[in-house]
Amino acid sequence: MAMTNINSRYEYLREAQVLYWRAKKRRNRRKLTAILDDAVEITGFNRKYLITKLRKRLKPYPTGRTRSDPRGRKDIYGSTEFHDALLTCWRAANEICAERLQPYLPELVPKLALCGEL
Repeated sequence: MAMTNINSRYEYLREAQVLYWRAKKRRNRRKLTAILDDAVEITGFNRKYLITKLRKRLKPYPTGRTRSDPRGRKDIYGSTEFHDALLTCWRAANEICAERLQPYLPELVPKLALCGEL
C-alpha cells in the first residue's frame, strides 16, 4: 500500500537510502533487492525511479515557493509615472505595436503634453 503524503515518502526514502548505501558497499545483492521491493511497495514509486533516487543524495522535497525574488523579466523603467505616460501614449496611438510606436513617440509626446494628457 503506497503512502499518500509526498513528504512521508521522501522521509522513508532518506531512511532507506542509508540501508541501500550500506548494502551497496557490502555488495549484498539480495539485500539491495529486498530494500527496493519494500520501497516500491511502500512509496508506490517506479523501481527504476527509486534506484536513481536511492543512488543520489536526496534533496529536501520543495514544499512551496522558496525563491524570494519574483520570476520574469526585470523592470527597465521602474517608475510608475513613466509606465503610466507610456500607456497613455500607446492608447492615444490606437494601441499600435511597439515597433510602430517608437518612431511616433517624439511627435506624439509634445502633442499630448500640450493637451495636458501627460
